[in-house]
Amino acid sequence: MTKWIYTLEFGCFLVTNKINFVKVISVSTIIIIGVLVAFPFSESFQQSDTIPPTILTPENPTFDAKDKIGAKVSYEVSAVDETDNMVKVSCFPESDSYFLIGENEVKCIAMDSSGNKSEKTFLITINPAGIEIPNKVKKAAWSWCNNETDDTLFIDGIQHLIESNLIIVSVPLSPTGSQEIPNWIKNNACWWSSGAISNEDFTAGIEYLLKNGIIQL
Repeated sequence: MTKWIYTLEFGCFLVTNKINFVKVISVSTIIIIGVLVAFPFSESFQQSDTIPPTILTPENPTFDAKDKIGAKVSYEVSAVDETDNMVKVSCFPESDSYFLIGENEVKCIAMDSSGNKSEKTFLITINPAGIEIPNKVKKAAWSWCNNETDDTLFIDGIQHLIESNLIIVSVPLSPTGSQEIPNWIKNNACWWSSGAISNEDFTAGIEYLLKNGIIQL
């Protein structure tokens, strides 16, 4: 049992057990000393915390890929709560994770000391990296476009792009056969070597030709 002392000024009070001693100090103040079996008086009026924390996340950031697959990304999240000073936030994938090209969803969860839980998601978008092709390949395409070299040098340039992972081919490649390269493929190389189309457009076209067997290496 706990011994309590209450001081009340012009207030109402309720005592459910025996009072050991009562002394009137003044008209406005009464001190009651008693032995109470119940919970402390203040706890019956304690307000419970029902408000979950608020999670603060980035506004769907965008990053450029560091390679043909994606990029490692760091981000910051936090949470604020009306009762707790600090609330831990857990996110997946975590900061400093490797994210693939495209949209990646990140889910975050926070819980305060009263068990109130919040969830929030945001997107991390990875844009494809720009393709850089060595100048010697472009020069080879220019020479081939102007009939200064034969098909073999152009094929060697395509082989270099594949070995450098600038062109990704998911099908087996056959050895070079007797198939003649169509003229429109040469036109594509001419446009690229003169800057009329981008590296991405050129490699996408070559990749299509390789996958469909139009060019065989």
